[in-house]
Amino acid sequence: MRNIFLDERTARDIDRVVTKVLRDLEHPEPPLRLELVRELLSLDRAYYSSTDTGVLEETVHRLLIAGKQLIKRPTRLSDS
Repeated sequence: MRNIFLDERTARDIDRVVTKVLRDLEHPEPPLRLELVRELLSLDRAYYSSTDTGVLEETVHRLLIAGKQLIKRPTRLSDS
């Protein structure tokens, strides 16, 4: 069904951002917990607000997220 309120480009950009968020949350089952989304967005807002990312941006994003999560919970290394 076509969205009559958003132009095609805007809808595509939203889909790209949603895809990034769901991928990084490891495709959770519904209902989506908004506190997890907010936490993820706070870790790297620039990445999630961008609709055009390449390999370099993806790599930097993953390293940034891992570093922030490690700082937030240092015991994470010994948990696995």
